[in-house]
Amino acid sequence: MSISAIISPTSSEVQLSKSSAASTSAQESRVSRGHTLMLERLWRIKDPSAPEPKILSTVTTDMLSGNSFDFLSYSDRRLLEKAYTYAEDNNIDLEQVDLLAFDMAGYRMAGPGGHIPNKPGNSYTLDGKWIINAFDERDTKIAYQIKNGKAMLSTEFDRGFLNEALDPEKAPTHGVDFAFLAKMVKEFSDQAGLPDENLQMPDDPNRRYAEPGRGSYLVETLNGKKPPTHPDNLGKNADGSGDVLNYLTKQDRKKLLQAYQMLMSLGMSTDQLDQTATSLGAVRMREATGQSAPASSTSATHKATRAYSSQNGLTSLLDTLSPANRQKNRQPVTQMSKVLEKLLMAEKAEQAGRA
Repeated sequence: MSISAIISPTSSEVQLSKSSAASTSAQESRVSRGHTLMLERLWRIKDPSAPEPKILSTVTTDMLSGNSFDFLSYSDRRLLEKAYTYAEDNNIDLEQVDLLAFDMAGYRMAGPGGHIPNKPGNSYTLDGKWIINAFDERDTKIAYQIKNGKAMLSTEFDRGFLNEALDPEKAPTHGVDFAFLAKMVKEFSDQAGLPDENLQMPDDPNRRYAEPGRGSYLVETLNGKKPPTHPDNLGKNADGSGDVLNYLTKQDRKKLLQAYQMLMSLGMSTDQLDQTATSLGAVRMREATGQSAPASSTSATHKATRAYSSQNGLTSLLDTLSPANRQKNRQPVTQMSKVLEKLLMAEKAEQAGRA
């Protein structure tokens, strides 16, 4: 046998090499397509060769017009590229991936450990009802299936993100549809392509669900007690309004208004900030009058109080917020909450008094 025959590849080896190269090229094409979709849909960047936005890790007052997707980590972005490709290949609305990205970005914005859970008894409405965070029945069942499925053990998704997204006390609302999230968790795990598991959530007569389309539900009493701002517990203020927001200090209002501006510029709901403002007002009322207010031992109120006394009050305040309602178009919120209206009215009255 000649030396050339020994070192020359056989026809089958050549064919295998071409097949491998073609497979690699196809894979690179899919990744490139997902990358292009991600850049265009999340950052409106139409040039796929343009650099990705810098990864942010801290919320500051300098990013009032920023993009929350900047907080997505490198691994988040690579996974979303594959999710966009999968969705396009399977005729799935790409908006579901947009919303998934928004939820992931919200988790990253909260910092290590995610958001503080909103335990029963930590928050209540202005008209005196406890707020209990829960999913509706459909989402509760899907969340159970994801958390207890085999795919959870090997999925490429960040386990911390999934634990938060599937916990109504940390994330009572979410943008992505849980059925799509379940599909993605399985697709990017060692369970991809295998038959679905038939996991049934155990019956619990004491389990409570939110109404479909809402991330929480309200109860008049909790363990037989009414919240501090319930009409039966809260006395009237000097002006007869009975509004704990009147007890907020000038500095409180200033920092709250900065937080509202930031959340609205990011297209995020201010519902949780409304609750934080009310909790702080109740604390200020108790300090001024001794009347009933949320116990200082509750994590939400205690941390909110510390936030306003710290040098980095705004950043600390944002750390207390639970995930907000997801805006599908991610445009700044245009409808003002009642709490924000009252804060602005108080600020205008203060300015008029100084004029």
